Amino acid sequence: MPELDGLRAIAVLAVLAAHFRGGPVVQAVLDRAPFGHMGVQLFFVLSGFLITSILIDCRRHAETDGWRGVLPAFYIRRFLRIFPLYYFVVLAIAVFDGAGAGGVLGYHAVFLSNLPGAIWAGDLATGPLLYPPAGHFWSLAVEEQFYLLWPLAVLFVPIRLLVPLTLALIAVAPVCRAAVFAVGFQQQPGYLLSHTDALAAGAFLSMTRCGWTNIPPMTRHLRRTVPAIALIVAGAALVLHNMQILYRPFWVVFPTAEAICYAALIALLLDGRLAPLATALRRPALVFIGRISFGIYLLHPFVLMAFRRTVADLTDTAHTFQTVVVIAATILVAALSFRCYEAPIGRLKRFFPYTRPTWGTVPPMAAPPR
Repeated sequence: MPELDGLRAIAVLAVLAAHFRGGPVVQAVLDRAPFGHMGVQLFFVLSGFLITSILIDCRRHAETDGWRGVLPAFYIRRFLRIFPLYYFVVLAIAVFDGAGAGGVLGYHAVFLSNLPGAIWAGDLATGPLLYPPAGHFWSLAVEEQFYLLWPLAVLFVPIRLLVPLTLALIAVAPVCRAAVFAVGFQQQPGYLLSHTDALAAGAFLSMTRCGWTNIPPMTRHLRRTVPAIALIVAGAALVLHNMQILYRPFWVVFPTAEAICYAALIALLLDGRLAPLATALRRPALVFIGRISFGIYLLHPFVLMAFRRTVADLTDTAHTFQTVVVIAATILVAALSFRCYEAPIGRLKRFFPYTRPTWGTVPPMAAPPR
């Protein structure tokens, strides 16, 4: 599904723009919306959708051919995709910048970077990243915690309970964010429960497309109205964001609204109802960036730090060209990592099949009109 790779590319480029920033024009655009957060939320929705689709195929396979090896194979394949590059980066931090990392390397090693102790240990809240080059690890911790727990639900919870559970996870995230603010936090830690709305929105989309939700005709109307309401709420929240008012309500409501909008966008793309956008997302450059987006996301603070130490400090916002150069260098480094390190390790997945994927949960993309 190259369109989804294109969406990954948009997400990671939004994160790069937010973290690297640039000249006054770029900053003026970035100040209009939290692009870094929006990119991460899009990643979460895509992860929830794709992982749930894989797990649904695993469950169908296991129900006919047996459960032996299904769950271990899933975890091993996730390990081969994420752990080699992630632990290489953690090791690099320990070797080259261990003093700066302070006492948080243990959190990173066990994917607990989203706990307050990892985020606020010492004076780490500096700049757009909490601690370069590991301030973005909180989102990887959220995903790994999701990958650890969610397969148990999709594979073993009865479907009649799983769908309400998924909807409850969408609802619990804004409640959790409100509770975090209520106890005195001024910023949002990246707890798993603070982001289940995005992950579960993608999961619910996958369940809908495979027929698990059994949506009656009356409820089908909600499939149109709920995304429309979410779009209005997200737009109104962005207006308040630009007016710099209602900070806490914005961060309570906006992530859920945008997650629903992203899920609706993916559904429209899969249905072939956004052919011009799908054509744009299938551009080879975007597809390529999307396929190496994990490496781009994981490695980009290193490239930024190296550039600052050897060439120039990007805090001088007049140098937009420097930011473009750093983004290009990040893509190059990630491409080399993917080709020479990640892909060879990823080929080991063939020794751990868990299912014969049919992708029956996802209909083929409609061809764009000629």
